[in-house]
Amino acid sequence: MNKPLISIIIPTYNRETFIIETIKSVINQNVQNWECFIIDDGSTDNTEELVNNLIKDYNNIKFIKREKQSKGASVCRNIGAQNANGDYLVFLDSDDLIKYNFIYERTLILKTHSTKDFIVFPSAFFYEDIGDCNKIWNLLNKKIDDLSRFFDQDNPWSITGPLWKKQSFMQIGGFNEHSQSAQDWEIHTKAIIYGLKYIKTEDTKDNLHHYIRKNEIGFNIK
Repeated sequence: MNKPLISIIIPTYNRETFIIETIKSVINQNVQNWECFIIDDGSTDNTEELVNNLIKDYNNIKFIKREKQSKGASVCRNIGAQNANGDYLVFLDSDDLIKYNFIYERTLILKTHSTKDFIVFPSAFFYEDIGDCNKIWNLLNKKIDDLSRFFDQDNPWSITGPLWKKQSFMQIGGFNEHSQSAQDWEIHTKAIIYGLKYIKTEDTKDNLHHYIRKNEIGFNIK
């Protein structure tokens, strides 16, 4: 199959401290079959100036500034999805990092799983740099079913865990724009309830390409 275009969507609000590092991790991908939308929810710091200075030479990165009252990440993610040209969507937070092979590895697995509505990968934590923390977000693969886990607040994957087929994501209506928290719980439980077809990759270091700034939860990496 030809390499599909992947649209990376980054909602942001007052992230001048972290967002440049996040965008650079996107720019450093070792393949070119991606585009990136940064949706600013009305930042009052220097986020807009810093981002526009960084991306001015990149035609595949777009900055969208919302002029209306801030409504949260769910609205921003839906705007990104609506503007996306890609066959597939990834939702990345504006203080996270991805490895240089993030897009390559996700594209590679599509060769054998292109009929799925989404494919889930594990996420790991970091303190300052990728690899400096030996914890993952959660175990993707447990004996209990995923829907039960979500309802038990044992979220098996993060907001960036899935690689979504855009058509399937839009089919279930995207994010609930009234949800101001637990947006990962909302979209993922909805996808499962609607019967979207998906697979999960294994909980191994080889499948870790996405990194979240550390908090106090997590499991040891195998």
